[in-house]
Parts: sequence; C-alpha cells; structure tokens
Amino acid sequence: MDTITQWGYEILPTGSHMGGEVRGIQVRDIDAPLAAPLKNELLHYKVLILRNPCFSHDYYLTLARQFGEIAKYPFASGDRGLPRDRADRQNPDAAAKLQR
Repeated sequence: MDTITQWGYEILPTGSHMGGEVRGIQVRDIDAPLAAPLKNELLHYKVLILRNPCFSHDYYLTLARQFGEIAKYPFASGDRGLPRDRADRQNPDAAAKLQR
C-alpha cells in the first residue's frame, strides 16, 4: 500500500489470507496522524501484529480509541473499566447478564 513508504514502516503479510506484521514503528509511536494510515492497513489486512508491545491498560484503551469505537465482547466477564458498547445498547439482556 502507498502508506508503507510514506510513513516509514513496512507490513509483512503473515502468509495466510489475512494479517500483517508491522515493522519500523513501536506502539508508543502511534499517534493520531499515524493511526489514520494504520487504520487503512487494518482494513486491508484485517489483523495487524506489533511485536513486543509493552504498555498499560489505559494506554491500550487510548490507542484503541484512535482506531474507532471500542466494542466489548458480549460474553466476556469483568470489563476492567471498558466503555459501554453498542452491543450493550442493542442487547440489554446480554449486558445485564454480564453485570451479575
């Protein structure tokens, strides 16, 4: 994709029909201007792999929000402070079960 050389990173396909390993940047380097082209790469590859990430839960949420709304897995327990998501709004019965 065009953004690979423009932004100074490369993506190596994982060898399967989806997924790419991002090389040349660290998770801490991802800010709003860099998140935009990475979001396009995510749409293309479906899964992006960044090796050796080391960051707090709060930083993870901040980073995730740069890629869009955070969707909470409807069958997970213990939300660790994750925001309410559209699944909760669309299926209040399932959300109520998670709160028990």
